[in-house]
Amino acid sequence: MSVKWFGAKGDNTTDDTTAIQNAINALPPSGVLFVPPGRYLLSNQITISTPGVAVIGAGWSSAVTVTPTAGTIFVCSFAPSVAANVFYVTGSNIGFENLEIWPNYQPAAASGWTPVATPNAIQFYRSSGAATGGDDGRITNVMIRGMSIGVYYFGADRGRVQGLYGQTFGPLLNVDGSYDVLKVHDFHYWVFFSSDTNILDYVQQNISSIYFGRVDNPEMTNIFSFNCHEGLQYGPTNTTAGGGSQRGQFANVCFDNCYYGIVLASDGLVTFEASNLAIYCSTSAGTATAPTRGIYQVSTQIANAQITNFDCAGSQGEAIRFTVSGSLLQLDNANIESYNQVNNNFNAIYADTGVTAQIGSISVSKANGNNVVPFGGSGSIGIASRRTQYANYETWTGIYGGDIATMARCFGRVAVSVTATGYTTWSSGTLPVTYNTALLWGRATLGSLPTSAAVDIFDGQAAPTSPPVSGVSGELYAASTGTVYVDYEVVGVL
Repeated sequence: MSVKWFGAKGDNTTDDTTAIQNAINALPPSGVLFVPPGRYLLSNQITISTPGVAVIGAGWSSAVTVTPTAGTIFVCSFAPSVAANVFYVTGSNIGFENLEIWPNYQPAAASGWTPVATPNAIQFYRSSGAATGGDDGRITNVMIRGMSIGVYYFGADRGRVQGLYGQTFGPLLNVDGSYDVLKVHDFHYWVFFSSDTNILDYVQQNISSIYFGRVDNPEMTNIFSFNCHEGLQYGPTNTTAGGGSQRGQFANVCFDNCYYGIVLASDGLVTFEASNLAIYCSTSAGTATAPTRGIYQVSTQIANAQITNFDCAGSQGEAIRFTVSGSLLQLDNANIESYNQVNNNFNAIYADTGVTAQIGSISVSKANGNNVVPFGGSGSIGIASRRTQYANYETWTGIYGGDIATMARCFGRVAVSVTATGYTTWSSGTLPVTYNTALLWGRATLGSLPTSAAVDIFDGQAAPTSPPVSGVSGELYAASTGTVYVDYEVVGVL
């Protein structure tokens, strides 16, 4: 069945709202409505309640443009005061495929640009207590440009996204009240609407590309977001059943040029597993209200995260900051570099009181040559192995626990080795170096470089007020190739 049969023109002039709604109403269960190429002007919401139907277009163009013309485009010409959505789905198992949704009234780019509010592009909705409605909603190869919210699953279970693209001025994907598995594959938030710096500034200072309220068992793979405030925000729920998002499974995720990669601001427990997670922070648009971070816990709710193959660079503050007692961070095969960009003694990983962090293999590269402790806080951090790489010129007036050992509440016997390559001089230092026994951190003696020792680190001690390693005041000099490495590996449990 084609919308043309019902009088839709697709000429960007004729109001096609009634024709398209009549076509939708004429579909039998599991019917298919084909929408040929064109720009279909809509002055009001289209409601779909017949189960199993699909709206299929003829594709869209990936060209960056504020005025798309190619493919099947539904043009929103009405404000959210007229209706809350372009497509409002209350039936189950309804799909959208190979089409675009775009508003024709966003203002032109200018200094201090802000968007005009629009309806949601697509909402799958099930009311509280209803047996069905909006469940199993499908998105396949859909582009959404310039709208406030892209796809919104509210109260709807088992959403399926297979190809969602766009640049929106609210979340491109917003999910809340979903109690059965949401699956998202191939998500791409990029500058499809505009790459103008005024618009990019607004987006980077305000927009989460993905927002999760109450979401159970979400699965996401092949996720990319560029130039957002947050790549993924776990936030408060708008449902009455309580918030939180548990048992998330994420793979192949990259949040690039963002203030924060993942923000944990939920009003309930959050648990997730992630593999191949990359976060690259940036503040190309103005100044962040708080230092940018890769993963940032800001709520008072517990979060448990298990992450493997993690890469994070460019954070002003910590790459990972966990602050809520009872939270758990398990991290393995991680690379953290260029953190502490504001040069304010931030740690690569921060675990506050009551937080447990279990660290496997990790490489930490210091930022700006600062003597920054890789691990901080008064939580419990256990290390399997890690490497800290120093700059090719280093001045030490004391080596803090994080530089050669761990943080104050670590556990286990840690084998420590210090090696240097490319250095021409170790000057002004008094070797061997002895740990300050008054701080009850144990004792280790280090000889000339390269050197190694076994260090006993005792759990439960207060954070030291002075460097656990004393008697070091020297400089390492090198040409452009010099590097100092400090390696850790747990070799026993005390």
